[in-house]
Amino acid sequence: MTNYKISEPYSMYFQKSMVFLLPLAGIPFHEEIKPLKSYLHVKGLVNYNDSEFILEFQRTQEVQDFLTPIVRKSNRLIQLSGLSRSIFILVNLSEYNLDYSNFLSGKYSKLSPFLKQRILNFHSHNPANLPYIHSFLYPDRYFEQYSKLFDVSVNLLKGVGELIDKPNQSKESFIDSKIFSRRTPERISLTYKPFSDELIKRLSLA
Repeated sequence: MTNYKISEPYSMYFQKSMVFLLPLAGIPFHEEIKPLKSYLHVKGLVNYNDSEFILEFQRTQEVQDFLTPIVRKSNRLIQLSGLSRSIFILVNLSEYNLDYSNFLSGKYSKLSPFLKQRILNFHSHNPANLPYIHSFLYPDRYFEQYSKLFDVSVNLLKGVGELIDKPNQSKESFIDSKIFSRRTPERISLTYKPFSDELIKRLSLA
């Protein structure tokens, strides 16, 4: 089994959903087209404990052309309607409830072998971050290295069990007073500035 050399700890916060959940969306890796952000909570659309999340992409014709056939063929993806400078895609992960629960709890080492492999395969194009991701998924193989980096005992790290924190709810959420969202069985829409409520109503989006 391959272990990597970790030369320094990863100290900056990164969106955990972009690393651990994005590979389950079924959107193929693209060198140029990547989500801008991902959200575990969006007012009126997705709650933090739901087995769903939302991806935000830049709105360009190239991005739309890339996403359209993927969304049409998937039973997991829905492109949100509404007016926005971004494209928003809802990802349904209800078939992965246990993995999603472990993810929210920060128990990345408890993710299923299937999901771990999906994560590693998806991020194999990023050799700079792959060693860190591997260590987060298999922390028991890296306790010795991290104990030296953090200057703590191996037993302390074993007691914690994980090498990074759980998702930060505020940093994984899209909360803004200018969001207008609506979710019904027939329609999911999100409109975001600079469009006004009055314009939304006139376009029958309310």
